Amino acid sequence: MKLSYLIIFLLFFIQLPVKSQRLLDELWRVYNSTDLFELEENYSLQNKEKLAPVTKVMYEFEFATLLKQDDKAMNLIDVMLTKHRENLDSLLQGQLIRDKARMLAGSGQCGRASDYIKEHLQFVRDHNDSLVLIDREKSYNEMRDFPNSEICRPHKKSIISYTLRNTPKGWHYIVPVVINGQSYGFIYDICAFSTAIYITEKMVKEMGIKIIGKGSVYGGSGATSCLKATIDSIVIGDIIFRHPYLNINIVQDSSAVSGILGNDFMSLVGSFSIYPKKQKIVFPYKTKSLHKSHNMMYGNGLYFMNAKSGKERILFTLDTGASASLILGSYYNKHKEWFDLHGVKDTATLEEGGRKRVEDFMTINSFPVTVGKTTVNLKKVYAFPNMRWDAFGEQQGVLGTSFFDCFRKVSVNFHDMYLSVEK
Repeated sequence: MKLSYLIIFLLFFIQLPVKSQRLLDELWRVYNSTDLFELEENYSLQNKEKLAPVTKVMYEFEFATLLKQDDKAMNLIDVMLTKHRENLDSLLQGQLIRDKARMLAGSGQCGRASDYIKEHLQFVRDHNDSLVLIDREKSYNEMRDFPNSEICRPHKKSIISYTLRNTPKGWHYIVPVVINGQSYGFIYDICAFSTAIYITEKMVKEMGIKIIGKGSVYGGSGATSCLKATIDSIVIGDIIFRHPYLNINIVQDSSAVSGILGNDFMSLVGSFSIYPKKQKIVFPYKTKSLHKSHNMMYGNGLYFMNAKSGKERILFTLDTGASASLILGSYYNKHKEWFDLHGVKDTATLEEGGRKRVEDFMTINSFPVTVGKTTVNLKKVYAFPNMRWDAFGEQQGVLGTSFFDCFRKVSVNFHDMYLSVEK
């Protein structure tokens, strides 16, 4: 009898580490999810009664993160680090600490972000992630006294007329902006996380730009270096974008001064509608919540559109800074026979950040995309068999201005994370 009790006792304690590891693996799987819509479908199939409490919280956190509900996500981080810390390894704790600090800094609370990391470093000192957190803490602390970015505007909707400009990278939406009394044309780019300016060293002082330090910008060709900076204000029509954080790229030719108005501005405004035929962008004074569902998600500074091609779901990056719409390697390889049958092969020399590379691609004369119940055929879509954008997950394509130009009106609501179209 005693022997049987001993065997049961030993088996019980052998199972504990196995179950603990399974739980940790599940937490990491949910945490590393980069497709909101796939994750929501997976969660709907779970037996909620059998899910561990910490797993439910991790799902809620990931949903909030991918919907850019930062306040909710930060509260859920606190729940995991206080009530469920024993279920998290130190590396996952470090990731969550870094996430909350990033969200605090993203809302302009750099001082709080720095203090938060200091308070929590003791929990992650046993692995290399602590070195990353220490660097982040120093960076946030240097920006402690900088004012928050904000939007100042009249109590009415704002209408901005844009022009189309042909560049070596295609046609772009160019919006007029005013900096320190001077007018410039900036690309309206929802795919850019930070507003950027290409400027000479002399004009940095003339514009009143304050350099904070060095940084990197991530694109399809990888990381390129830039200067991090801030400025008193940028005026867009009757909207004042105060204290934006900028990426500064130094150029030699003063006639080449230009810039990019990024989604840091757009998301602060809350929503916008593009009218391609009228070449106008309208910013409602108040962003109304009209949609119970969502068809957009957020990650690493990018916004993604959940659409369909035929009957199959396809996840696109939204990019008003790109004239063409693209299909990337992950989707191409699933449908290689179709693309090889309908496409025309060619090669292109791509350049970004001073680096050049040759890419194979195929031109597709017509590619169907469905948003909600509306289907359009995109003209001249470019499929790149070997191109992958690793900035966030495995996005399958890019919707450039060629997509927006298919409609009479395209509206983007950052609060509801919903994109609607009207033909």
